[in-house]
Amino acid sequence: MAKRSKAKGTRNSIFKKIMLLCYLIALLTVSIFAFTMITFEKRSIHQSLNNRATSIAISLWETILADLEADDLSKVADRCTDLVASDDYIDYIVVTQSANGRSLIHTLGTRREATLGGIWLERLGGVGTIVDSPLLDGTRSFHFPKPLNAKNSPWDVVHIGLSLDDYRDSLHSLYQLTGVS
Repeated sequence: MAKRSKAKGTRNSIFKKIMLLCYLIALLTVSIFAFTMITFEKRSIHQSLNNRATSIAISLWETILADLEADDLSKVADRCTDLVASDDYIDYIVVTQSANGRSLIHTLGTRREATLGGIWLERLGGVGTIVDSPLLDGTRSFHFPKPLNAKNSPWDVVHIGLSLDDYRDSLHSLYQLTGVS
């Protein structure tokens, strides 16, 4: 009888170990899937922000090019201010002379001129990054610089700052869906 009890205890022990192993494998599989899905979704959202910023920058540039070449900065300011006010996704628009940092800055309800340095002088374009924007008191935004070619104007870069509200909402939903949050 003692042998039978010992054999039964050994079977229970092996069964528990197999169940634990199965549980750990399932947990690992789900974790890998969630991580992969989150990474892919972040990349997709980032690309969407890049595309949106590119289309805004190109459209804006086509609209203000003649005004910049004519040095009619009041029209440029009006067009940029109107665009920021009409599109909830745009946090700021900055038109810059990369040679000296002279910039026309447009945020919701504000427009001003200042000399900026750092990221505002970079002519590398086509890829945006998420930054703590000094124009928005450190609020994070998607910063997208777009170099522009104007033959008769020193203004050569337009910076588009997009709101990250949709980005945060999408990631929050994804985290809830995958059980990460």
